[in-house]
Parts: sequence; C-alpha cells; structure tokens
Amino acid sequence: MYNPKNSAYLPLWSWCLVFMLVLILSWLSHTMVIYIESKMNQDENVLNLQRLQNNNIQHPIIALGSSLTRFAYEFDNKMNEDLREADLKSNFIRLSISGATRDSFEPTLTKIAKIKPHLIFVELEMLQIRRSKSNQPESENERHKLNHTFNNNLLTSVTWLKDKLLNQQPYNPAILKENRGTFGSCEITTNPKKMPLKAPDKLTQHAFTVYSSPLSSKWRDFFNTIKSNGGKIILVEIGRSEYATQGLTDDFNANYKRIKNEITNEDGIDIWQYPGPFDLENYCDLAHLNKKGSKKFNRWFIEKLKELNHD
Repeated sequence: MYNPKNSAYLPLWSWCLVFMLVLILSWLSHTMVIYIESKMNQDENVLNLQRLQNNNIQHPIIALGSSLTRFAYEFDNKMNEDLREADLKSNFIRLSISGATRDSFEPTLTKIAKIKPHLIFVELEMLQIRRSKSNQPESENERHKLNHTFNNNLLTSVTWLKDKLLNQQPYNPAILKENRGTFGSCEITTNPKKMPLKAPDKLTQHAFTVYSSPLSSKWRDFFNTIKSNGGKIILVEIGRSEYATQGLTDDFNANYKRIKNEITNEDGIDIWQYPGPFDLENYCDLAHLNKKGSKKFNRWFIEKLKELNHD
C-alpha cells in the first residue's frame, strides 16, 4: 500500500520552497551586483584605462569608438606587432564601448589627454550618431529597458551567484571584450539571401538620429588640448556593409553629411574614410566587420599611417 510518508519523491511544497529560494537568491545577487557596479569606477574597468598608465608608451596612438571600432581594429598587442613590422614606432591603444555615443567618452577625455597622444583616431559614426527615443513608441522603450534589465543585469547576477556558490572566479565587470581583445560572437558567416534587411542593423529601424551640433564643449576642449600638446586628430568613418544603409532616410543622410562637414571644417581635424570593400562576406552582421573584414581594414589603416609618417 502506497504511503506518502515513505515516498522517495519530494512533496510539491518542497519544490515550491526551492523555487522561491532560487528566486530570492537571484534577486539578492542582482541587487548586490548593481551595488558593486555603482561603487566601481566604470571608466577604469570597462575601458581598462590601466593601459594609459604604462610609462613605456612612446608616441601613443589612441582609437576611440563603439563596437564598430572594436571589430575593425585589432587589439593592442596584435596591432603593435603589425606597427612594428611596418617600421612604425608607436604604441596603439583601442578604447571602445558597445553602443557608445560621444557622451559615453566625455568622462574619460581628460584622462586620455594627460598622456599626450601622438595621434587620436575617433570613430565618426560614434561622434555623430545618438540613440533616438523619439523614433520608438513609449511601449517599445519600456520593453527595451525591461529586456536589457532581464537579459543583462539579472543574467549577470545569476552568473555571479553561481560562481560564488561554486567557489569559482568572482564576478568582475572589468573582464570585458576590451580586456580580452576578442571578436566575441562576430564570427558567423552571413548569407545575404537569408538576411532580413530590417533586423540586424539598428540604423534601418530608425533607432538613431544625428546630433544637432557638431561637437560638444567637452569634445572641443579635448581636441584643443590634443592639438596644443602637438597631437593630431583624425576622424575615421568605418562604414557598414552595402546592405546596412538601405533603410536610412534622406533627412538622416543629409543631416549626417552636414554635421560631418562642420566637424571636418574644424582647424586641424582630418578625416579618413574607409573605402571598403563593403560586401557582406566581410561582415558578421550588417554593421560589424568579421576577422576577414578586419584584416582588410587594418591593412588599409596601417598603409594610411605609413603615408602620414612620410608627409
């Protein structure tokens, strides 16, 4: 005769208790991670600014930008090897933030200026384009916030909790792509026949707009400081695949061109425009270069550096 007291299975209330305990622990870990991150210096950790404190840096070259910059340029050590092979005696440092706009770097500009860079390369797309809330319905904005909180913060918290419970490496927000120097998941081969043109690139979804003014006061002060220290500022237009810009409006293109001209008319600011190729085989999505595309970009970039040194 079946006796529930002697059953080898846990009763339903026990499973409910375990489930509630997991939710509580996840919530606590989520709260703790937010608290830890709020106490940490985001500039130092996310951008790994310790690299700027190296006393052996000679003729520093700094590249600033978003994920477009991260996937275009090789990371510091590989880029410095390539520079030495090209007989270019400089130290390259790449600083990138995913989804960056020019506001993202403003707290960091004074720290970068202190090392008196020889050359500053600024991603033009990052300097001109900002995320536009007005182009999204309020419900979509709220859903984006919820998705970001769930997919990033809560998932990070659960991972942090798991690592703590299993005595593995503690959670460290400094361990990001900018420290590892990897391409992340940008290694997939894209088939243009299966590519939904509206999905992979946010520019085609009207999620961005162009700043109304060419430079903020902090960027203008930064550029003036670099020039007064004998440095040179070069804007780099990295571009996207040939499919990426098909959804852009005429107004967007006109505003982008206008601001671009205003910035490049500033005294002592040049622009390098990557000529491509922009065919899809060089991209892992519509915007970001894969390894094949990055190699082509870096060959072009180093050749431009060599030309600059000969001038």
